[in-house]
Formats: sequence, C-alpha cells, structure tokens
Amino acid sequence: MDIRKKGAVALFIYNILGLLAICSISPSDPLYSEGWLPVLLFTFPITIISFGYRYGASEPLYPVFIIQFIMLIISTYFVDLIVRNYSPAYLDKRRTKYISKKQREFEGAATAEQITIYLKYKRNINDFNQTATPEEKATLSVEQWYTIDNLAGDILLIKKGQVSQSTINSVRKRIKDKLKDQAAMDLLLTIE
Repeated sequence: MDIRKKGAVALFIYNILGLLAICSISPSDPLYSEGWLPVLLFTFPITIISFGYRYGASEPLYPVFIIQFIMLIISTYFVDLIVRNYSPAYLDKRRTKYISKKQREFEGAATAEQITIYLKYKRNINDFNQTATPEEKATLSVEQWYTIDNLAGDILLIKKGQVSQSTINSVRKRIKDKLKDQAAMDLLLTIE
C-alpha cells in the first residue's frame, strides 16, 4: 500500500476514535466511559471544535458528525501534502522528470561541429539559410543557431568588458551549460 493511502487510512481511524471519544464524554451518552478520556486527549488536535460544540451544547449530536467529517477532509488534505514528498511513486516521478529535463538540456547543447558551422557563416543566418548544404542544415537547426548566437553575444560582451563583474559568473555558467564539451567552448571563445 502506498504511503499516502496508509496515511489516509491512519487518519480515518484517528478521526473515528476521536468521534467515538467526543460522543462518549457526557454521562448521558450510550458509550459513556472514563476510558474514553485518554482517547479524547490523544485525538484532541482534530476534535477540539467538536469538543467545544459538545461542551457548549450537548444536544443534538449530529453536528458533531458533520464537524468531524469536515475535520477529516481538512486533516487528510494537509497530511497528504506532507506525506506526498515521501511517497515512492512521487519520488520516482520527480526523479524521472529531473532526468528527462537534464537529458533534453544535454541533447540541446551545442557541439563543436555546430559551432564550426556557425563560425563558417560568420554569424549571418541569412547566408546560412541560402548557401548551407543539407548536411549542415541537418547538423545545425535554426533554434541551435540562435542559441549559439546568444552565447557568442554574451562572450563578446564579456570580452569588451560590458558585463558587470557580478553577472560574469552566472553568464559563464549559462554558457558552460549550453555547450556539450570543452572543444565547443574553445571554438566559441575564438569569436571576435
């Protein structure tokens, strides 16, 4: 059974115990017993509202069931939010999502071959669109062209000193993340 389902079942049992304790605090209740007092103290976090109602007006009893049903829904919601982070299914889903995101980023990273093609056409996309061979167009997509162009622009800004010192590290990290290997980085750094 999933940890979230176990938590919901445990809360349901906890709530039922609290409901029984609330319905047996008055001497006129059919289940009245001194033994329910420890149960009432144990379940007090979710029976506090019902206890206030019973203390204020002992009859009728049905609003206690309504109040406890509402408390069951609210407490189940909050416990589910807390427990969800420890659910194996949720952890697997989050891990899979993270791995696929990193894989997509790596597949989208620019290679040295793509940067060579970019530099061959001297950063002019119109020349690339008109004169590039089909192999070059298959190697370097227009989306990748603009990614490399943005990185080249960042490198030129750093070389010209137009980027503040506080942002240079974040720009360098972004450039490093967008390139597959050091060869691609070395090629891109040759840009003038």
